[in-house]
Amino acid sequence: FWIPSGSMKDTLLIGDFLFVNKMAYGYSRVSCPFEMCPISGRILGSEPERGDVVVFRHPTRGDDFIKRVIGLPGDEVTVSADKVFINGKPIIQDSVGPYAGSDAESRMLERVGAVVRIEHLDGVDHRIIAIPGLGESRDGTWRVPQNCYFAMGDNRDNSRDSRYWGFVPEENIVGKAFFIWFNFSDLKRIGSFR
Repeated sequence: FWIPSGSMKDTLLIGDFLFVNKMAYGYSRVSCPFEMCPISGRILGSEPERGDVVVFRHPTRGDDFIKRVIGLPGDEVTVSADKVFINGKPIIQDSVGPYAGSDAESRMLERVGAVVRIEHLDGVDHRIIAIPGLGESRDGTWRVPQNCYFAMGDNRDNSRDSRYWGFVPEENIVGKAFFIWFNFSDLKRIGSFR
């Protein structure tokens, strides 16, 4: 799989090529090449964990997306003023400082005052980028239905995710992203990530 947008920046960058473990959560119709498997639901499956980076088929558009699992079935997810709450408890975030980068999108993020935080999500520590005050139009509370997941990008205010289009049905999950195998512009990025 190839990353075409900056919605998962800094975890994944535009141009990253990834390995995705399709066996991690079992198989569904979208896990098979060209959706050829006559599978209803999931077989041999296990559930994604909070913090996993997953590739899934967009529930309405039909193309592949990649986001981080934030809410599990039955969770209440609240987003308020750049903070995320799971079942009423805030996800702990530590401030790192202002965002800095070298590409055009990074320079734009610097100009608008983007900040970097380390988010601690059930034992998965990862960087997020937020633009204070910008994402408040997408604040709200969502109750995750059974057999669905709430997914968000790590570049929080530049990500079209579950706050915009809803939940990821479990049968739409293709697999777990786990290894960057190539990036044309930065060979140092090759390796595993969280």
